[in-house]
Amino acid sequence: MNHIFDIDKSLIKAVDDETARELIARLCRAELRAQRHPESAVTWGGDQRAKDGGVDVRVDCPSPLRKPDYVRTASAAFQVKAEIFTPSKIQAEMAPKGTLRPAIVELKETGGTYIIASTKDDVSDSALQARRDAILQCLSDHGLGTSVQSDFYDSRRIADWVEQHPSVATWLRHKISQPFKGWRPYSPWAYLEDDPEAEYLVDDRVRVFEPGAERGSNITHAIAQLRRELRQTVSIRIVGLSGVGKTRLVQALFDPRVCPESLTPTSENVIYVDLADEPDPQPQMMLEKLFELESDSIVVIDNCGPDTHERLTAIVKRKDSRHYRI
Repeated sequence: MNHIFDIDKSLIKAVDDETARELIARLCRAELRAQRHPESAVTWGGDQRAKDGGVDVRVDCPSPLRKPDYVRTASAAFQVKAEIFTPSKIQAEMAPKGTLRPAIVELKETGGTYIIASTKDDVSDSALQARRDAILQCLSDHGLGTSVQSDFYDSRRIADWVEQHPSVATWLRHKISQPFKGWRPYSPWAYLEDDPEAEYLVDDRVRVFEPGAERGSNITHAIAQLRRELRQTVSIRIVGLSGVGKTRLVQALFDPRVCPESLTPTSENVIYVDLADEPDPQPQMMLEKLFELESDSIVVIDNCGPDTHERLTAIVKRKDSRHYRI
């Protein structure tokens, strides 16, 4: 059980440019989310090869970080490289044509951090220090000295970061086609669905019955209620005949386009499994590991019978996290 979310550095080395950048963005958002800072403080996007001012992922948090870790300060700029990045490359990256990138200069005003993250590098302690020294030297050469914090993350350090966030680990393994058996990140879970952007059609003629209710509520109310409950320590079971759309409803809970008036839980923090797929690890072992990591991941378990649901609910009741079951 202790090895479920272990991430070998070879998995980090396997990502391409675009995936590398998305990985760092997801890690930044996960770290902020765990500290109850807004994920919207993380921005990224555009062409990896574009002239982006030296920033692939930016953090601009409105308040000081509660527990600085891999994101060291409330203001941070990450340059992401899916290549071996030797010290000789650092000067040209930070100061092309001898001029320090404006995005790095701006970090002085905010007491921010500049970090180069290389998914292909796998360096010894001395080689890591050489890269850090090259960054510091460039900052000093341009008058910033220690007013901007800095660091260098290689594949092992990025893997260590991923291990702290199970939903990111699940996404990464799925992205590089080395998934946990049966376990998936947010995606088209429903039968015959293949497009994660497919629109969910809200039909308020549909009725959803809550426990003890004599009259059913419409789908809009049900979605809002389920989203509210997901913000608490909770175990929920949805029951209905096969084919009525239970899985598609749960998928819609994480789609901000659906009932936008209610706060949507982030799709990046959900882990899904269908028990019909004979998953490995089994849900009980997965939940125990999530609790061990103090993860706030939301777990969706499809085709979960009453006996299994009862056993899993017992785990939730003696722990402190958020889990959703179907």
